[in-house]
Amino acid sequence: MKNPILLLAIIIIFSEAVFANLIINEIMYNPSTDIGDDSDLEWIELYNNGTNLSLELWHLEAGTKTTHFNLTLENNTYLVIARELVDGDDSDNMSFSDYYNITNSTNITAIQGNISLNNQNGEILLYYNGTLNLSVQYDSSIGADGNGFSLEFWNNSWNESIVYGGTPGKENSIINLTGANESSNETNSSEENETNECNASIKILTEQSVYESGEKVEIMYEVNNEPEEFVVEYWVEDLFGNIVKDKRETTNANKKSWTPSIAEQEKSFLIKTNLTEASCNDTEKSDNYDEKLIAVKGEQQKLDDKSSIEIEELSKNSAKFGDIIKAKLLIYKGDTNKKSIKAYVENDDERISEITSFSLHNKFTEYELEIPLIIKPNCDQKLERGDYELVVEGLGEIEYEEINVNGFKFNCLKKDEEETLFEQPQRSGVDYIMQNNISNIIINKSFYAQLKIVNNDAKHNFTVWSYVYKGSKVYSDGNQTDNSVGFGLDKGSSMIVRLYNKVSDAPPGDYKYKIKIKNDGQKTNHEITIPVVILPVKKLEKTDKKNQSTFSASSKTSLYELKEEIEKEEDLKEVTGTAVLNNKPIIVYESSSFKSKKLIYYLLLTITGIICVALIWRRLK
Repeated sequence: MKNPILLLAIIIIFSEAVFANLIINEIMYNPSTDIGDDSDLEWIELYNNGTNLSLELWHLEAGTKTTHFNLTLENNTYLVIARELVDGDDSDNMSFSDYYNITNSTNITAIQGNISLNNQNGEILLYYNGTLNLSVQYDSSIGADGNGFSLEFWNNSWNESIVYGGTPGKENSIINLTGANESSNETNSSEENETNECNASIKILTEQSVYESGEKVEIMYEVNNEPEEFVVEYWVEDLFGNIVKDKRETTNANKKSWTPSIAEQEKSFLIKTNLTEASCNDTEKSDNYDEKLIAVKGEQQKLDDKSSIEIEELSKNSAKFGDIIKAKLLIYKGDTNKKSIKAYVENDDERISEITSFSLHNKFTEYELEIPLIIKPNCDQKLERGDYELVVEGLGEIEYEEINVNGFKFNCLKKDEEETLFEQPQRSGVDYIMQNNISNIIINKSFYAQLKIVNNDAKHNFTVWSYVYKGSKVYSDGNQTDNSVGFGLDKGSSMIVRLYNKVSDAPPGDYKYKIKIKNDGQKTNHEITIPVVILPVKKLEKTDKKNQSTFSASSKTSLYELKEEIEKEEDLKEVTGTAVLNNKPIIVYESSSFKSKKLIYYLLLTITGIICVALIWRRLK
């Protein structure tokens, strides 16, 4: 197999002996994207190892582009031909001068060239007075292929530089790496360091502390009491110590760059640097390290301004006159001041149900609701059997769902019997009904409590929120009211609310879960307090898989609710006036009407017993 260095063919044509003094010395044909784009940081370095040389009759060809010269290159000096010497009209803020910190005081000769280098392979030609003087062919297999290093020429061969960014306008980094020269240099350097004391230190500078994902972070190093030569190591980590930009070494304080890209909404990083070597005897090394904290913002979730209504499910798609059907709705309220929603069943000719109406107050909020619809009994049989539509409209939107109505639920023969049959009991107060079991909570797993609110009173506005606590300390992630949901309920209507919580940092043990309901008709908030147990994940998986449902959470009920997907949902069973905890009913609230129902039951039993005793006594008499 051929030596890969042979892939780089160097053809030198000698026209005059003096011409051999001008060589192509270093090539940056494919800079790393961490440094900058090809259009910003491609360059070619020439070196004059002879006497002073006028370049007026010389020109360089790279690809299909040609660069002419109008200067004299002194002996033992370098000339850098940059693709973009100074930042132009492109969208970035990067150029050769920006990255390598080229100023009027910098001892580097660089000119704007007309070059464009192929990233895989290419040829660079140097002409004198129209005659080819030097030809260099490069190939990516040799190195410096998009990794931030350059190709350097030394001892009639090309190698990848050992300095990140290359050494434009300076001696190549691969010179004297091995052999007697290196040993001699190290000895001399060591002796000089011992006699030349200094207190070198380093500091990281960035233009800002907060960046957008995909925005270039420009990193600058300030080496104080700067020694003539030094080596700086730098890299980037996240807050968990994971390296996100590999460690690099540099021998200059030129501007570096890094472009973060994150999927999260926000993430923090530490830019770190270490002054590892100096050409002086550094007497204080405690300040040879520095780090800079920056924050990166991801793409923010764009809130949809448009509202939407979706009819998810009907309790029955075929109903009878006199039926009560339930509809599950998923409603998103966008950027609108409209609040009212109404639902009913109709066809083109007539509406055959009562109107169920309610209000939604919070913008940019998704609601999951279950509403009842009462179909008229049609005792006079004026309504036709057949196909109808459930209509849900409001917030500037409207949605339809087909339903078939056929047959009669009741045999209504007399008007007074009909009125008695459909007369609804006059209830008062508000019922709060827990609909799921949350007695066990898994650490770092999202869960929700499902609460049904039945309004038997006048129209009210409600705000509901929940949290886990022990004593005076709240253990739910975020603030107490982060999962709050607000809505309005007309008399006789109900709302099912899911309140999502997550506990990320709490020792296993006994805690309490509190739901607070603010009703504009009451001076004080109504509270539901439930004892809960926080368990580690492994413990729950081994001991309580049968009865406990776990959630990794997904809810869009409000902007503040958790955004993970629900892994498993438990079957929900409505328990009027009670919350099911560990299979034992606990009464959390009873309205006056519900209490009256229970009293009527006992009163009827008592009256029946008295009548039976009276009949027996009369027969014996």
